[in-house]
Amino acid sequence: RADFDQDQPHWHDLTICVNPLTHEDAAHVAILCPCAIQVWALLGLQQPHSINLLWDTTTPVGLDINIWPTVALAILWKLWDSRNARVFRGDPLPP
Repeated sequence: RADFDQDQPHWHDLTICVNPLTHEDAAHVAILCPCAIQVWALLGLQQPHSINLLWDTTTPVGLDINIWPTVALAILWKLWDSRNARVFRGDPLPP
């Protein structure tokens, strides 16, 4: 694209994690970031070991196994959305 500036940082170069030495790839944002770890714990869900294994994670008690993929995707989306809000809008980290 003509309006693409080679000197501008790419999304994967923008680190917003509380650990500034961290490379923020998809696995980090969804699973390994301290914020993601806190979200999984607050939801009472076992933190997945990898994104690929997320779909094989034990379904939370009381949740229909057919709904789990949609719930998991919603969690991943909100983690990603929260990260982007911090990077692009300067939103603070949630308490």
